[in-house]
Amino acid sequence: MPVRSYEHLEAGSGRITYDRIVAFAEATDSDPIALMAVAATGAPEFAVRCADNKLMTVMMIAMNELDTELGADIGFLEARTLVGAFTRLTKDLIRHVRERETFAEEWLKNGKASLAPSRSAPANRRLRAARS
Repeated sequence: MPVRSYEHLEAGSGRITYDRIVAFAEATDSDPIALMAVAATGAPEFAVRCADNKLMTVMMIAMNELDTELGADIGFLEARTLVGAFTRLTKDLIRHVRERETFAEEWLKNGKASLAPSRSAPANRRLRAARS
């Protein structure tokens, strides 16, 4: 992307096209689909949060695979089914992120506890003596 085009995009001037958004995303290692979602959500911070994991691009690839697989039958998916599926997905993702921290803490705590009994009394005395 030419520097001048980048400067125009950052300044909010110039014509915004899909190709320019993609070029900007490549230049900044961000998620072009998340950048476009800012217009719908009004939340520019969402695009920043998606920069590393490319969440919206991943989602669009999955939707493209769904469309490729189902074709015209995609119309048979009812809104109620879609809401239920996406609600379950978002809850699973939230749980994954929340449990990630808890899992690591519990694993370390249990791991440390399993190490302590394995030390013999003489080894514990030597360890204390070495620390003093």
